[in-house]
Amino acid sequence: MVCITVGTGIGSGLIVNGKLVRGASNAAGEIGHIKLQMENGPICGCGDRGCLEAFASGPAIVAMAEEYIRGGKSTKYRELANPDITPYIVAEAAKQGDVVAKKIFETIGNYIGVGLASVVNLLNPEKIVIGGGVADAGELLFTPIKETLKKRTMPIQGACVEVVHAELGNTAGVIGASLLIED
Repeated sequence: MVCITVGTGIGSGLIVNGKLVRGASNAAGEIGHIKLQMENGPICGCGDRGCLEAFASGPAIVAMAEEYIRGGKSTKYRELANPDITPYIVAEAAKQGDVVAKKIFETIGNYIGVGLASVVNLLNPEKIVIGGGVADAGELLFTPIKETLKKRTMPIQGACVEVVHAELGNTAGVIGASLLIED
């Protein structure tokens, strides 16, 4: 199973045979730093360019929304922002039918789907659980992710993977961290 969170960044964890995969330095599963662009991509918080996180995290949604406004696009999220645009505001605008906001989530979902396609092709997981604040956009995000996975994964690997919303929502990380504390 692969679990990812999409919010301020994109984090992830891998579970194989019921065990968390930690890696040689306890840093396995950094899906947010899969490269989507080799040259001149957006700068990521890690300092490199072209990372999935730089293309598809909460800050990427805000940057894309602001770019549409600078380009003269009339948008519902501009009206809803008070004063700042957030991923939540963009999602609300999309749910209210704003075409630009829908396009933003379609683009973000496609980017995440491309990153996850690499993971699915490599690891062949049964399930991908997606959480974090951006995942609260629901099908606005999940539909393009699933469509991209269907197009971009190898048929055998893609046929058996299920993509679901994290049941614990945005509190999963806190709950998981608390379980690591030993008495």
